[in-house]
Amino acid sequence: MGRRYPHIAELLAHLGRPARTAVEIGCGSRQYRDCFAGRYLGIDLAEFYGSRADVEADAHFLPLADASVDMVFTVATLLYMRDLRVVLSEARRVLRPQGVLAVFDYSWWRARPGRVNYYTSLSLARCLRRMGFASRVHWTCAPDWGGAWLRTIGCTRAARFAAYLPGNWVIVSGTKQG
Repeated sequence: MGRRYPHIAELLAHLGRPARTAVEIGCGSRQYRDCFAGRYLGIDLAEFYGSRADVEADAHFLPLADASVDMVFTVATLLYMRDLRVVLSEARRVLRPQGVLAVFDYSWWRARPGRVNYYTSLSLARCLRRMGFASRVHWTCAPDWGGAWLRTIGCTRAARFAAYLPGNWVIVSGTKQG
């Protein structure tokens, strides 16, 4: 079973609250399924060990109808996609107007075997804006590095922002416009 990160579960529960249908690209063992009250659809490649996908598919060609889901999210998967823009375009295609795309990924500096994409929170947010999303960087979402003690002491937004910068995560969301 994959590792479930509390800061991701908290933000997904918040962002996905109105979602009737949520799609996770690269779902693995589906550890974020219970963050949604509505329908959850996990998409992954068949070749990954331990994958319990509802649909076996490539994120570059999502087998979903246009404007059919309320939320699409990824956790530590976009860094491995061979064509980031195609995957983001596919996510936008399947989202309904005002649908949310949420990306949780490792920071550009964190070494990962097989990584093909490198981006920062700001560069990913700019990319989403160019693709027709109203994007937002979630600076105050406590990252993996230092997140537990920051939450425990109930720190200020400024302290969470300071911890986000050297942290391990890029956390960006975008709302589909039009």
